[in-house]
Amino acid sequence: MDTCETRTKRSHPILVALLGTLAGTALAALGMVLISRDQTGAAYGYSMFIILPVATGMVIGCFSRSVLFTVVSVLLSITLGMVLLLLGGLEGVVCILMAFPLLFVCALFGALLGAFISWLVRKSSGPRLNMVVLPLIGLSSVFAADKVENRLSASDRVETVTTARTLVATPEKIWARILSLDEVSGTKPLLLRIGLPVPKSCMMEGSGVGARRVCYFETGMIEEEVTCWEPGRRLDLRIVRSTLPGRHWLQFEGASYQLERLSATETRLTRTTTISSQLRPGWYWRFFEETGVQAEHRYLFDSFFFN
Repeated sequence: MDTCETRTKRSHPILVALLGTLAGTALAALGMVLISRDQTGAAYGYSMFIILPVATGMVIGCFSRSVLFTVVSVLLSITLGMVLLLLGGLEGVVCILMAFPLLFVCALFGALLGAFISWLVRKSSGPRLNMVVLPLIGLSSVFAADKVENRLSASDRVETVTTARTLVATPEKIWARILSLDEVSGTKPLLLRIGLPVPKSCMMEGSGVGARRVCYFETGMIEEEVTCWEPGRRLDLRIVRSTLPGRHWLQFEGASYQLERLSATETRLTRTTTISSQLRPGWYWRFFEETGVQAEHRYLFDSFFFN
């Protein structure tokens, strides 16, 4: 009986892992083509980060004959797929590192599911269907999930991220630095060193509601419009234009600064950033979004030089 299992038992363990890796990577690549063929909100949703890695693992589960080889094949397939995205300029290092844990866990689950389905197919339908059924189930699941998600996906998630710090300065002094910051030169957090946009300077053009502030980054700029102007107390900004390189799935929408005098020499500065995101599942991506935005907040705070 020439089943997938018996073939792998006769094969060298390294060859088994290689076959599983190649098969999983091929299905992952085809799945990405199905999902990313149009620029929709669902392109970076459940189809990409849940269904596709599960389907990839299902195919790997047909080849691997032990837990060790399954883990190795899943790890290699996910890593190879991420490397291809990076070399092709489709994603950056930060995004790949953030997505990796979710993709790896889902692919492992898929491998267990694939091994179980493979056993059922061999038991009920004969061995030769085994190599055909799993890839067909995998691709069909990805295609169907993508279609359903495109129809049912809700509007973009809107998230607000807030960071506060006590600075040794008066509100008036901090207000002046917020309006025009000639150089942002604090200690860069890790996320800014490996790919997140790094702010360089900000300049205010005019004053009052309707004025424009332009913030320059190492890789582009953001133009903001003032929507609330309370000198020494509050500044609200709406982003009207951005040339920062990035994907359609995450956008900066606005920012605000609130200043609270604590004493004659100390002020509480609170920075809030509003973003819109198409990344799903939200329960997973929200943590990384907040971590990235807070890293930028801390970098800005360090540049005020008041502590």
